[in-house]
Amino acid sequence: MRVYYCKERTILHFLNKTEDEKWVSEMELGSEYDFYPLNLPIGELMIVPLYKTDIASWGNWKTDASNRGGFQVFISLQNKNMFGIYADNLVVFDRYDYSIRKLTKQPS
Repeated sequence: MRVYYCKERTILHFLNKTEDEKWVSEMELGSEYDFYPLNLPIGELMIVPLYKTDIASWGNWKTDASNRGGFQVFISLQNKNMFGIYADNLVVFDRYDYSIRKLTKQPS
């Protein structure tokens, strides 16, 4: 199973139209860990990659991600919400590696 991890402080771009007519809502992941898994083995997070593109457009929101390795769009099978992440904020492994989830920032 291919597993996608986000780097710390990655911004998730939720591709939905809100009641106040906003097409894209953003949420920044924390900085407690170096990496955050997006999809995990069955029974945990059911996130599936849909496609990757250099130019993304959703409603009135547009981005050119060609200088960032592209824009990867995912969907949650639990609630059908779609979201996108710039590819330079993703790390992909061919299998789940529990140790990478445990990486924490070193004290300053």
